[in-house]
Amino acid sequence: MIRPLHFPLLALLAAAASAQTLYFSDGRVVPMSPAVRITKDAVNIPLELKGAAAGEIGLPVSSLARVDWPRPAELDAADAELKAGRPADALRKLDPILPLQQILAEVPGSWWGQAILLRVAALARLDRELDVSVEIERLRRSPANAPLVPAARIAVATVLAETGKTAQASALLAEIDRSGLRDTDLAGLALVDARLLRAQGRHEDALLACLRVPVLYPAATRDLPAALLLAAECYRSLDEAARADTALRHLVEKFPASAEAVRARALLPNNS
Repeated sequence: MIRPLHFPLLALLAAAASAQTLYFSDGRVVPMSPAVRITKDAVNIPLELKGAAAGEIGLPVSSLARVDWPRPAELDAADAELKAGRPADALRKLDPILPLQQILAEVPGSWWGQAILLRVAALARLDRELDVSVEIERLRRSPANAPLVPAARIAVATVLAETGKTAQASALLAEIDRSGLRDTDLAGLALVDARLLRAQGRHEDALLACLRVPVLYPAATRDLPAALLLAAECYRSLDEAARADTALRHLVEKFPASAEAVRARALLPNNS
């Protein structure tokens, strides 16, 4: 059961109150503040009445037309933990934002779906298959977030491919309808394809799959570092060391703070 949100969660929200705004279908615009209470069913807004004690009005959450909500820092923090190989820490980073985002899950502007995608990836890395299935089903049952189901399955396939479970990864990919997918999803698919091809010893085909990411999906910035690193590994397997080093240097220059850049520096001659 979801309980009303009180301090300290509201205190955390207050730090960015000026940037968080609620838009209702009747035209009301309400800046988020500690005085605004969001419960499972209602947004409770304070009222100041002349000659009377202050009160509040409760508007149904379903009357929200959209929310303007900057991307929560917890999402990037969780993503960084995932890439650093710390899935349990990633889950802990997500915990503070999930209660409120779940309430707003069907409202345009909510970050609930993105948080669940990261949870799926973290749970998959922890081999919590039942929990992964539960989270994907939650996405599927959410009208606003059902389009994220392919991305969730791709995240699981990525983990399977990276951990050598190639048959399971291939079977999961076969269930994904690739028509109409977003570029970010197609980039993720290309990377999984590349890992599976590399596992089969088909390094040239794997390289071509890697290169689809920067060439066809340059906006998929989250996957670009991994694509460059895997491309470098493919070049090395094809005895093209110079091209491998070029890919690694490009990775370090363009994405210096990424987890892949750390590995790239270690692979470069003299750690250059």
